[in-house]
Amino acid sequence: MERNVESEPSDLDGLDPGETHALHVARSLGGTIATDDGAARRRAAALGVSVTGSLRVPVLAIERDVLAVEEADKKLDRWIEEGGYRSPTDSITDLL
Repeated sequence: MERNVESEPSDLDGLDPGETHALHVARSLGGTIATDDGAARRRAAALGVSVTGSLRVPVLAIERDVLAVEEADKKLDRWIEEGGYRSPTDSITDLL
């Protein structure tokens, strides 16, 4: 099934370009946005878009046997060390 994603509306102004695009796509396709950005989360809630945190993505991958816990922890370490991610945990295991 192919769906068209309409051009990004002005009611998303003020957000980071990546957050704007992710929120626009989630809203257009009836999906969920994974973000830890407070402004994007509030905007998504105001628009009725489902929101989850970034760490939910590796948790779901583990639960669906797509990713091993050890690999998820390596990815989390990389997010923290290379991307400056401020994680509430040092191990994905804490979230399972």
